[in-house]
Amino acid sequence: MRARAAVLLLGAMVLPACAFANPANRPVWNAFEQNLVPESPVAFWASLPLTVPAGVGAVLVDTFVAHPIQVVGTAWDDTARLWQELPFAERYYTTSASLPFRAVASPVVFLGSFLGRSAFDWPSEADAAARREERDQRRRNAVLSWLGRIAAGDVLDARRRYPEVIDDELVEATRRALAGGGAHGRLLVYEAVAASEDPTIVDWLAALADPSAVVRYELIDLMPQSIAVPAEIRERLCADPDQAVRERASERWD
Repeated sequence: MRARAAVLLLGAMVLPACAFANPANRPVWNAFEQNLVPESPVAFWASLPLTVPAGVGAVLVDTFVAHPIQVVGTAWDDTARLWQELPFAERYYTTSASLPFRAVASPVVFLGSFLGRSAFDWPSEADAAARREERDQRRRNAVLSWLGRIAAGDVLDARRRYPEVIDDELVEATRRALAGGGAHGRLLVYEAVAASEDPTIVDWLAALADPSAVVRYELIDLMPQSIAVPAEIRERLCADPDQAVRERASERWD
């Protein structure tokens, strides 16, 4: 009973480790499971007195040896970022003064990264980049479908967030949505583009001549502040036929 309780207690301490939940972080256990655990139910139960201690040993080796060895290189890469792209050319004295602090921080960063990655399933830089790329691709497909529906004249309320990388296909789909969509659809597109990584993919000055007064009113504040609006466009909006547009334009450019 004592031996069984000890095994259960050890398993309760080790198995909840977040890093162990990722199959890539348990190479010894994977090899043990594939090669030493019988597939037949009868053989499986008959071999438990042997496979349970061996399995606990595999978990311990993965947790305290194999996986920590796996993360040494990644922890080193995390530490190396402290020394990358030092701006000596632009800020020589400030950068030079930071070197002692970087030297002191390096072992702290390495140890923290090593312990954290050993205990938890932290993604590497390559894994994080792959996940960002996958997320961006899903977002891109969703935006393309959304823009296509607006171009077809569908009335939508949902907004979409543009991906980080905006390619020519997205630009063309945006143009078609603005050309074919209704006033509400155009406003949704303008809002999404204004919040994107590249709000310059639309012609904001031409947008200020939108046939809808509601769109013109919203665009006065929505368009990026970096866009320089010529005097003739400001004067035209301050004399807009719609009173709300006139007042809004006067508030911004008076």
